[in-house]
Amino acid sequence: METTLKKKSLTVRILKIIGWIALAALSLTLLRRVLVSVDSYRGIIDSLDAKRATVFSLITASTAVSAAITLIPGDVGTPIAQQVAQLSEYFIVVLGALYLEKYVLTILGFVSSVILVPGASLLSVAHEIRPGSGWKRRLAITLLVVGIAGVLVVPASVAVSNSIDRTFHDSIQGSIDAVLESSDEIGEQHEEEQSLWGAISNAAQSVSGGVSASVEKAKAAVNHLIESIVIMLVTDCVIPIAVVIFFIWLVKQIVKAVYSRPTTPPERERRYPD
Repeated sequence: METTLKKKSLTVRILKIIGWIALAALSLTLLRRVLVSVDSYRGIIDSLDAKRATVFSLITASTAVSAAITLIPGDVGTPIAQQVAQLSEYFIVVLGALYLEKYVLTILGFVSSVILVPGASLLSVAHEIRPGSGWKRRLAITLLVVGIAGVLVVPASVAVSNSIDRTFHDSIQGSIDAVLESSDEIGEQHEEEQSLWGAISNAAQSVSGGVSASVEKAKAAVNHLIESIVIMLVTDCVIPIAVVIFFIWLVKQIVKAVYSRPTTPPERERRYPD
Protein backbone atom coordinates (compact mmCIF):
# COMPACT_ATOMS: atom_id res chain seq x y z
CA MET A 1 0.00 0.00 0.00
CA GLU A 2 2.74 2.43 0.94
CA THR A 3 4.68 1.54 -2.21
CA THR A 4 1.61 2.25 -4.36
CA LEU A 5 1.13 5.65 -2.74
CA LYS A 6 4.77 6.49 -3.29
CA LYS A 7 4.47 5.51 -6.96
CA LYS A 8 1.35 7.67 -7.39
CA SER A 9 3.03 10.58 -5.64
CA LEU A 10 6.12 10.19 -7.82
CA THR A 11 3.96 10.08 -10.95
CA VAL A 12 2.15 13.28 -9.95
CA ARG A 13 5.45 15.02 -9.25
CA ILE A 14 6.86 13.96 -12.63
CA LEU A 15 3.74 15.23 -14.39
CA LYS A 16 4.03 18.54 -12.53
CA ILE A 17 7.68 18.86 -13.51
CA ILE A 18 6.82 18.20 -17.16
CA GLY A 19 4.00 20.76 -16.96
CA TRP A 20 6.25 23.45 -15.50
CA ILE A 21 8.96 22.77 -18.08
CA ALA A 22 6.33 23.01 -20.83
CA LEU A 23 5.10 26.32 -19.39
CA ALA A 24 8.65 27.71 -19.39
CA ALA A 25 9.18 26.61 -22.99
CA LEU A 26 5.83 28.07 -24.03
CA SER A 27 6.63 31.35 -22.29
CA LEU A 28 10.05 31.65 -23.96
CA THR A 29 8.65 30.94 -27.43
CA LEU A 30 4.98 31.65 -28.14
CA LEU A 31 4.22 33.99 -25.23
CA ARG A 32 7.39 35.98 -25.82
CA ARG A 33 6.51 36.54 -29.48
CA VAL A 34 3.00 37.64 -28.56
CA LEU A 35 3.88 39.84 -25.58
CA VAL A 36 6.75 41.74 -27.24
CA SER A 37 4.98 42.20 -30.58
CA VAL A 38 3.62 45.67 -31.31
CA ASP A 39 0.75 44.10 -33.26
CA SER A 40 -0.55 42.50 -30.05
CA TYR A 41 -1.13 45.96 -28.59
CA ARG A 42 -2.32 47.68 -31.77
CA GLY A 43 -5.59 48.87 -30.25
CA ILE A 44 -3.88 50.23 -27.12
CA ILE A 45 -1.12 51.95 -29.13
CA ASP A 46 -3.68 53.52 -31.49
CA SER A 47 -5.53 54.86 -28.45
CA LEU A 48 -2.32 56.33 -27.00
CA ASP A 49 -1.44 57.85 -30.38
CA ALA A 50 -4.87 59.48 -30.56
CA LYS A 51 -4.30 61.03 -27.12
CA ARG A 52 -0.87 62.19 -28.23
CA ALA A 53 -2.45 63.86 -31.29
CA THR A 54 -4.85 65.66 -28.95
CA VAL A 55 -1.93 66.94 -26.87
CA PHE A 56 -0.19 68.20 -30.02
CA SER A 57 -3.42 69.93 -31.02
CA LEU A 58 -3.43 71.68 -27.65
CA ILE A 59 0.21 72.67 -28.13
CA THR A 60 -0.66 74.11 -31.55
CA ALA A 61 -3.58 75.99 -30.05
CA SER A 62 -1.48 77.38 -27.19
CA THR A 63 1.24 78.46 -29.65
CA ALA A 64 -1.34 80.22 -31.79
CA VAL A 65 -2.89 82.07 -28.87
CA SER A 66 0.57 82.97 -27.53
CA ALA A 67 1.51 84.46 -30.89
CA ALA A 68 -1.79 86.35 -30.95
CA ILE A 69 -1.19 87.73 -27.45
CA THR A 70 2.11 89.26 -28.58
CA LEU A 71 0.11 91.38 -31.04
CA ILE A 72 -1.71 93.16 -28.20
CA PRO A 73 -0.24 96.67 -27.86
CA GLY A 74 1.71 97.47 -24.70
CA ASP A 75 2.55 95.09 -21.89
CA VAL A 76 -1.01 94.18 -20.91
CA GLY A 77 -0.68 90.75 -22.51
CA THR A 78 2.61 89.87 -20.83
CA PRO A 79 1.12 88.12 -17.73
CA ILE A 80 -1.19 86.08 -19.96
CA ALA A 81 1.72 85.12 -22.23
CA GLN A 82 3.65 83.96 -19.17
CA GLN A 83 0.74 81.76 -18.13
CA VAL A 84 0.64 80.19 -21.58
CA ALA A 85 4.40 79.53 -21.40
CA GLN A 86 4.00 77.78 -18.04
CA LEU A 87 1.34 75.49 -19.49
CA SER A 88 3.95 73.95 -21.82
CA GLU A 89 5.47 72.14 -18.82
CA TYR A 90 2.21 70.28 -18.28
CA PHE A 91 2.04 69.33 -21.95
CA ILE A 92 5.46 67.71 -21.57
CA VAL A 93 4.28 65.77 -18.51
CA VAL A 94 1.25 64.40 -20.35
CA LEU A 95 3.33 63.50 -23.42
CA GLY A 96 5.91 61.79 -21.22
CA ALA A 97 3.21 59.70 -19.54
CA LEU A 98 1.77 58.65 -22.91
CA TYR A 99 5.17 57.68 -24.34
CA LEU A 100 6.02 55.81 -21.13
CA GLU A 101 2.83 53.75 -21.30
CA LYS A 102 3.49 53.00 -24.96
CA TYR A 103 7.00 51.63 -24.46
CA VAL A 104 6.39 49.95 -21.10
CA LEU A 105 3.87 47.66 -22.84
CA THR A 106 6.49 45.60 -24.66
CA ILE A 107 9.11 45.95 -21.90
CA LEU A 108 6.85 44.40 -19.27
CA GLY A 109 5.78 41.74 -21.75
CA PHE A 110 9.43 40.81 -22.33
CA VAL A 111 10.26 40.75 -18.60
CA SER A 112 7.22 38.60 -17.82
CA SER A 113 7.68 36.06 -20.63
CA VAL A 114 11.47 35.76 -20.54
CA ILE A 115 12.31 36.23 -16.85
CA LEU A 116 9.38 35.95 -14.45
CA VAL A 117 7.37 33.03 -15.87
CA PRO A 118 10.43 30.85 -16.69
CA GLY A 119 11.88 31.72 -13.29
CA ALA A 120 8.67 30.65 -11.59
CA SER A 121 8.69 27.43 -13.59
CA LEU A 122 12.26 26.59 -12.61
CA LEU A 123 11.51 27.26 -8.96
CA SER A 124 8.45 25.03 -9.16
CA VAL A 125 10.50 22.25 -10.73
CA ALA A 126 13.07 22.64 -7.96
CA HIS A 127 10.28 22.47 -5.40
CA GLU A 128 8.94 19.23 -6.86
CA ILE A 129 12.42 17.68 -6.82
CA ARG A 130 13.30 18.89 -3.31
CA PRO A 131 10.21 20.32 -1.55
CA GLY A 132 11.93 21.47 1.62
CA SER A 133 9.97 24.09 3.58
CA GLY A 134 8.03 25.32 0.54
CA TRP A 135 9.80 28.64 0.01
CA LYS A 136 10.52 27.81 -3.63
CA ARG A 137 6.83 27.22 -4.34
CA ARG A 138 5.85 30.48 -2.66
CA LEU A 139 8.48 32.45 -4.54
CA ALA A 140 7.31 30.84 -7.79
CA ILE A 141 3.73 31.91 -7.13
CA THR A 142 4.96 35.43 -6.34
CA LEU A 143 6.85 35.63 -9.66
CA LEU A 144 3.81 34.38 -11.57
CA VAL A 145 1.52 36.93 -9.92
CA VAL A 146 3.97 39.77 -10.61
CA GLY A 147 4.36 38.63 -14.22
CA ILE A 148 0.60 38.51 -14.84
CA ALA A 149 0.12 41.90 -13.16
CA GLY A 150 2.93 43.40 -15.26
CA VAL A 151 1.25 42.29 -18.48
CA LEU A 152 -2.19 43.58 -17.44
CA VAL A 153 -1.36 46.88 -15.72
CA VAL A 154 -0.92 49.10 -18.81
CA PRO A 155 -3.93 47.72 -20.76
CA ALA A 156 -6.04 48.15 -17.62
CA SER A 157 -4.90 51.75 -17.09
CA VAL A 158 -5.51 52.61 -20.75
CA ALA A 159 -8.98 51.04 -20.60
CA VAL A 160 -9.92 53.08 -17.52
CA SER A 161 -8.48 56.28 -19.07
CA ASN A 162 -10.40 55.68 -22.30
CA SER A 163 -13.67 55.26 -20.44
CA ILE A 164 -13.14 58.68 -18.83
CA ASP A 165 -11.83 60.22 -22.06
CA ARG A 166 -15.06 59.35 -23.84
CA THR A 167 -16.91 61.49 -21.30
CA PHE A 168 -14.65 64.54 -21.74
CA HIS A 169 -13.67 64.17 -25.41
CA ASP A 170 -16.18 66.74 -26.65
CA SER A 171 -15.13 69.14 -23.88
CA ILE A 172 -11.45 68.94 -24.84
CA GLN A 173 -12.16 69.30 -28.56
CA GLY A 174 -14.43 72.25 -27.82
CA SER A 175 -11.65 73.88 -25.80
CA ILE A 176 -9.18 73.43 -28.66
CA ASP A 177 -11.63 74.98 -31.13
CA ALA A 178 -12.36 77.85 -28.72
CA VAL A 179 -8.64 78.62 -28.26
CA LEU A 180 -7.99 78.64 -32.00
CA GLU A 181 -11.04 80.84 -32.55
CA SER A 182 -9.86 83.25 -29.85
CA SER A 183 -6.41 83.50 -31.41
CA ASP A 184 -7.98 84.28 -34.81
CA GLU A 185 -10.24 86.93 -33.27
CA ILE A 186 -7.29 88.55 -31.47
CA GLY A 187 -5.38 88.66 -34.77
CA GLU A 188 -8.35 90.22 -36.57
CA GLN A 189 -8.76 92.70 -33.74
CA HIS A 190 -5.10 93.67 -34.08
CA GLU A 191 -5.52 94.36 -37.79
CA GLU A 192 -8.49 96.60 -37.03
CA GLU A 193 -6.50 98.42 -34.37
CA GLN A 194 -3.63 98.97 -36.79
CA SER A 195 -6.00 100.68 -39.17
CA LEU A 196 -7.47 102.69 -36.31
CA TRP A 197 -4.02 103.93 -35.25
CA GLY A 198 -3.96 106.00 -38.42
CA ALA A 199 -7.42 107.42 -37.81
CA ILE A 200 -7.57 110.86 -36.18
CA SER A 201 -11.06 110.79 -34.68
CA ASN A 202 -11.76 108.66 -31.57
CA ALA A 203 -8.44 106.88 -32.05
CA ALA A 204 -7.56 106.59 -28.36
CA GLN A 205 -10.99 105.27 -27.38
CA SER A 206 -11.10 102.72 -30.19
CA VAL A 207 -7.65 101.32 -29.51
CA SER A 208 -8.30 101.16 -25.77
CA GLY A 209 -11.53 99.28 -26.30
CA GLY A 210 -9.87 96.91 -28.77
CA VAL A 211 -7.04 96.14 -26.39
CA SER A 212 -9.50 95.40 -23.59
CA ALA A 213 -11.49 93.03 -25.81
CA SER A 214 -8.31 91.27 -26.95
CA VAL A 215 -7.17 90.76 -23.36
CA GLU A 216 -10.52 89.24 -22.39
CA LYS A 217 -10.37 86.86 -25.34
CA ALA A 218 -6.83 85.89 -24.42
CA LYS A 219 -7.87 85.18 -20.82
CA ALA A 220 -10.77 83.04 -22.03
CA ALA A 221 -8.40 81.08 -24.29
CA VAL A 222 -6.01 80.44 -21.40
CA ASN A 223 -8.91 79.24 -19.24
CA HIS A 224 -9.89 76.77 -21.95
CA LEU A 225 -6.30 75.52 -22.12
CA ILE A 226 -6.12 75.07 -18.36
CA GLU A 227 -9.38 73.13 -18.34
CA SER A 228 -8.14 70.79 -21.08
CA ILE A 229 -4.79 70.24 -19.36
CA VAL A 230 -6.44 69.41 -16.04
CA ILE A 231 -8.64 66.81 -17.75
CA MET A 232 -5.67 65.25 -19.54
CA LEU A 233 -3.52 65.23 -16.40
CA VAL A 234 -6.26 63.35 -14.57
CA THR A 235 -7.02 60.85 -17.35
CA ASP A 236 -3.46 60.25 -18.61
CA CYS A 237 -1.37 60.70 -15.46
CA VAL A 238 -3.42 60.35 -12.28
CA ILE A 239 -5.58 57.43 -13.46
CA PRO A 240 -2.63 55.30 -14.69
CA ILE A 241 -0.80 55.93 -11.41
CA ALA A 242 -3.92 54.94 -9.48
CA VAL A 243 -4.22 51.73 -11.52
CA VAL A 244 -0.55 50.90 -10.87
CA ILE A 245 -1.05 51.48 -7.14
CA PHE A 246 -4.11 49.21 -7.21
CA PHE A 247 -2.15 46.43 -8.93
CA ILE A 248 0.70 46.79 -6.44
CA TRP A 249 -1.81 46.51 -3.60
CA LEU A 250 -3.45 43.48 -5.23
CA VAL A 251 -0.11 41.73 -5.73
CA LYS A 252 0.86 42.43 -2.12
CA GLN A 253 -2.42 40.95 -0.89
CA ILE A 254 -1.98 37.80 -2.98
CA VAL A 255 1.65 37.39 -1.92
CA LYS A 256 0.69 37.98 1.69
CA ALA A 257 -1.98 35.28 1.45
CA VAL A 258 0.52 32.87 -0.13
CA TYR A 259 3.16 33.42 2.55
CA SER A 260 0.61 33.18 5.36
CA ARG A 261 -0.31 29.62 4.37
CA PRO A 262 1.13 26.79 6.46
CA THR A 263 4.44 25.27 5.43
CA THR A 264 4.81 21.85 3.81
CA PRO A 265 3.28 19.06 5.96
CA PRO A 266 5.80 17.16 8.04
CA GLU A 267 4.82 13.87 6.33
CA ARG A 268 5.97 15.15 2.96
CA GLU A 269 9.13 16.61 4.42
CA ARG A 270 10.03 13.23 5.91
CA ARG A 271 9.22 11.46 2.67
CA TYR A 272 11.26 13.84 0.50
CA PRO A 273 13.82 15.48 2.74
CA ASP A 274 16.14 18.23 1.50
